[in-house]
Amino acid sequence: MNYKLIFLIVPDPHADIDGALAQPLKEQQLDAVLAAPANAVESIQELIGQGREPSVVLVGPGIGNAASVARQIRTVWPVGQILFVPAGEQFEAVQTELRYVPMLGPNWSLVALDDPRLGEKLTRAVQASRQRSRLRTTLDRANVRLAAPKPVDSVAYRQSVISEHYLASLLQHSSDAIFSLGPRDNVLYWSTGAERLFQCRPRHNQPAAELPFWSAMLDALLTRIHAGASPLTAKMSTVIDAQTLHLEVSLARVQDETHTFIGTSISARDVSDVVRAIETERAGRHNAERLGRLKDEFLALLSHELRTPLSAVIGRTQLLRIQHRDAPDLQYSLNIIERNAKLQARLIEDLLDVSAIVTGKLTLELRNIAVVDLLRAATDSVQAMTDARQLKLVTQYAVGAVTIAGDVHRLQQVLYNILSNAIKFTPEGGTVHVRASLVPHSLVQIVIEDTGCGIAAEFLPYVFDKFGQEDASSTRRHGGLGIGLSIAKQLAELHAGTIAVTSPGRGLGTSFTLRFPVASAGDGTGPARQHPAAQSRMLARRRILLVEDVADTRELVKDVLSAHGAHVLTAASALIALDLLGSEALDVVVSDIGMPQMDGYQLIGEIRRRGFAGDTLPAVALTAFAGTLDRQRAFDAGFQAHVAKPYIVTELVATLTALLARQDQPVR
Repeated sequence: MNYKLIFLIVPDPHADIDGALAQPLKEQQLDAVLAAPANAVESIQELIGQGREPSVVLVGPGIGNAASVARQIRTVWPVGQILFVPAGEQFEAVQTELRYVPMLGPNWSLVALDDPRLGEKLTRAVQASRQRSRLRTTLDRANVRLAAPKPVDSVAYRQSVISEHYLASLLQHSSDAIFSLGPRDNVLYWSTGAERLFQCRPRHNQPAAELPFWSAMLDALLTRIHAGASPLTAKMSTVIDAQTLHLEVSLARVQDETHTFIGTSISARDVSDVVRAIETERAGRHNAERLGRLKDEFLALLSHELRTPLSAVIGRTQLLRIQHRDAPDLQYSLNIIERNAKLQARLIEDLLDVSAIVTGKLTLELRNIAVVDLLRAATDSVQAMTDARQLKLVTQYAVGAVTIAGDVHRLQQVLYNILSNAIKFTPEGGTVHVRASLVPHSLVQIVIEDTGCGIAAEFLPYVFDKFGQEDASSTRRHGGLGIGLSIAKQLAELHAGTIAVTSPGRGLGTSFTLRFPVASAGDGTGPARQHPAAQSRMLARRRILLVEDVADTRELVKDVLSAHGAHVLTAASALIALDLLGSEALDVVVSDIGMPQMDGYQLIGEIRRRGFAGDTLPAVALTAFAGTLDRQRAFDAGFQAHVAKPYIVTELVATLTALLARQDQPVR
């Protein structure tokens, strides 16, 4: 090998060498033989035949099919060093092309013509060629010694031949493709499985780099095998007759009794079916996740669109009740409207909760809750329903100040669903009993019992099934979707509780029993509700900025807050709100979340960036996006409270009162 000779492939061998390329050649005192791509193979063969094998083949700039030219060079110069030097604008295309071209081997590198490291890369290529030439000389000498005849014991020889027959039979009938390579990586043996898998018959002494599945990665593994690493495995893919094969390839170093390296064994297993199954499963999972995201987005949008009109209905009804306390007939009608609107809102929440529970996306905000406070709040929430049906609601609490750990809203939902079910199936004049007591093993037991229509024995096992109803006919007397009790059971279990149902039979009433572990003794931590008069005093003369794009809701909230003495500034968009922010002294901001141009999260972020901190200008998110994650996102964005539509009047007034009360407390 001539270490001072470079074989340079350029579009026009008669033109001057590009200056950027000529400079490092001159600095390193290297001679260059130029050739066009069309006759490059013939030219390098001629140089090798003359004993002038170049140290590096340099594929210069302007070669449009650089990888193809290099592969042709490899047919006559299989292991030499190739350096690709594309012009800057060609670099990315050549890099991509080389990434997918097999059979180039590991001995190539890439550098842009205008890269300042060009000279350094050229030096390294020449040095690598020199080292490889010396190693090849050493291996040739070793092969000569290995080929020398040795005396063989005749018995041992016959045993060896028999063993080889067994081994040959095993290899020939294996479905894996098996190859044996010599010390210079030439093919010495291949199995029948290799011919079947790759649909070809290799030549004896054929370079491994010419095998149909070969790649630069396998060249790199072979280099490691020569360096002493063994065994090595890799996963790869190749195309055979327009069909993609996925392979699991294993390479192992073969040594003789003196631990001298004599070759490499390679086995390739077709794992295409496994890969396709994994890809199908992955695609199915991704599609399911995509559909899940679409469903979640749809449910969030559905919740928002259904809650928004209900906000106006319930809010206006509550406001009219406040304004017309002395009109009993009107109060009666308003009670009916509000009760049915709340039932509709509860139905929306139940539908959304079914999805959240099934997908495991329901989260709980746990704290200690006084059992008595929890039960009183639950019975208060259904008092209007019992009054409307002329039922007796009898309570008996024998639990003292005991608390349980749970999410207040979700436990209220459990109790409400059971109580409303009892009320719905109890005829006028009947009774609903609510009892609480302590039972062994530190448990709180809550029993809700009615004198209603009871449950048939054959239906009892299905009471808690989703959409399960004892009477699903078109002539049934009681409405509903049949999901309330299912939600109650799953929520109870999320609180480490249990729920059971018993009924002596039709017409004999029903009893639901809930059990929850005791948390600790003491007062509950639920927020205390202030009297309406105290709420009005707290809101009187407060300056409140209300941001809401829906006119009906905006006017409703303004009327409610104004009725409590507050001075309300309204903005139909976040941009209008920001204009008002600098011109008015404000006590609190109430903002919707889902708004065009700039949503509530962006608005509160901008307010905080302008220097209005939460302790001096608190903010309440008033939104139909009412999930637990929506609530947490509101807090993370910079809101101090979150009120879910449609319960605007009662919840918003109570929340604002609590916020302003905390703000008025002196700092200690």
